[in-house]
Amino acid sequence: MRSIPAALAMLDRFPFLIHAYMLIGSLAVACLIPLYSSYVVTELGEPAWKLAIYIASSTIVTLFSNRYFGARIDAGARLKPILILCTTLYMLNMGLQSAIPSYWILLLGVPLMGVSGGVLSTMFSFGRLFAEQTNREPAKFNSHLRISMSLGWMIGTPLAFTLYGIFGVSSIFPTAGVLSVLWLAMGAMIVPKDFTTHHPIKTSNGGGIEPVPFALIFACLPIFALTAANTTFVSAGPVFFIEEMGFPTATPGLAFSVKCFVEVIAIFFVVKPAQKIGQRNAMLFSAMLGTLFFLLIVRVTDPTQVYLLCALEGLYYGINVGLGLTFIQSYAPHRPGIATAYYTNALFAGGLIGNMTTGTVASITSFGNTIQFSALLTLLSAGILLMIRAPKPETSLQASS
Repeated sequence: MRSIPAALAMLDRFPFLIHAYMLIGSLAVACLIPLYSSYVVTELGEPAWKLAIYIASSTIVTLFSNRYFGARIDAGARLKPILILCTTLYMLNMGLQSAIPSYWILLLGVPLMGVSGGVLSTMFSFGRLFAEQTNREPAKFNSHLRISMSLGWMIGTPLAFTLYGIFGVSSIFPTAGVLSVLWLAMGAMIVPKDFTTHHPIKTSNGGGIEPVPFALIFACLPIFALTAANTTFVSAGPVFFIEEMGFPTATPGLAFSVKCFVEVIAIFFVVKPAQKIGQRNAMLFSAMLGTLFFLLIVRVTDPTQVYLLCALEGLYYGINVGLGLTFIQSYAPHRPGIATAYYTNALFAGGLIGNMTTGTVASITSFGNTIQFSALLTLLSAGILLMIRAPKPETSLQASS
């Protein structure tokens, strides 16, 4: 057990402040992302392919930002300047988009939005390092951070649509901007000025920084596939339920609420069972549950069956997000920055491919078949999990010493 640094004494007494920091950040993002399509297509009157260009461009910049910031963290860089930089760029972009509503201004903000996306990976790295430096269990602390993030989306998404209904889609940027000011202020107050990694910097034989372990990269593939499958369902599900099945328009919203509720419960309780059966086995169980869900959901005949099955979807994805970060970090426990960056990139890439899958497959066939295609992604994830070696138990769910 290591001694707790004096700079962390306050956060050690009040760790909920870190969870609140994640919650506020998630709220700021959740008030924006779900309404991007409405803003570009409805408010600005642009075709859908221009929306795809913007999302793809922002995501690519974020992927590189995560990789760069993760490497800097593992090299001993202070986390606070990275967090402040990313949050400030997000706030500036919200102000820019609020002042000049235009698609070309939206594209001008791609560097701001893309680089600011590195804040998520850095916040998770901060949480992991804080847990280790204060003798907490990283897996449990990671799961609590993920719950805070999920709660932010559970609150932020309906808030965004409520404001959309009252004030119109143009309200999304000012709302996200106000929340980002609070996000920035909270980060400035609670993150210690000189907080860095406590892990020694390992170098390769040639004197450079140790390369990223191949096992870590390989372990990201199941996370990518499970995220892509979930994103495909979230984007294709509403159209499938309302247009192809003829269910009431409230069905997707209620189904999403059930999914999120079960997801949060799964995140909260999954760590202990995973300690007994192993993280890889728990992730494999998640992939098989996902496969079962995607094969059954397209065979529903009434909304009640949708709600029951969406509880299964929440369980499968809750296990994935509850364990995924610690699962990836366990393949490079001494390099939490780069491990977290690769994990976050797997989420971003999975989300991008999931949305592209919906647009591509649904244009060729139906939205129901698009959802069934997600079963192939979850089976792919299961196959990779069967091939990959399990992480070392002494580093997967316990603090590094």
